[in-house]
Amino acid sequence: HQLVNDTIYIGDFTINNKAHEILFKDKLLELSSTEYNLLLYLLRNHSIILSKDLILQNVWGYEFEGEYNLVEVYISYLRSKIGKEAHDIIKTVRGAGYKVIIK
Repeated sequence: HQLVNDTIYIGDFTINNKAHEILFKDKLLELSSTEYNLLLYLLRNHSIILSKDLILQNVWGYEFEGEYNLVEVYISYLRSKIGKEAHDIIKTVRGAGYKVIIK
């Protein structure tokens, strides 16, 4: 991570918390509030495998019963917005959760 003037740089991502914006390779990602919070959480915890339970607790703020597919749906939204490199960045770890790889 590198922090410069309220902007965080993580790999090819630029996060501006004040503006609530995330750029990927200098392209603004059009994110809903939930998508922003999810991507921010994934990026801040890159290289750590995050279970769906952890993601639900930290992004949605409480435990969901049987709502695991909610995480999958939002991961899918993020991947489509990031583009062709998304599957190299947001990895699915079978039976464990998700992991963000920053090069």
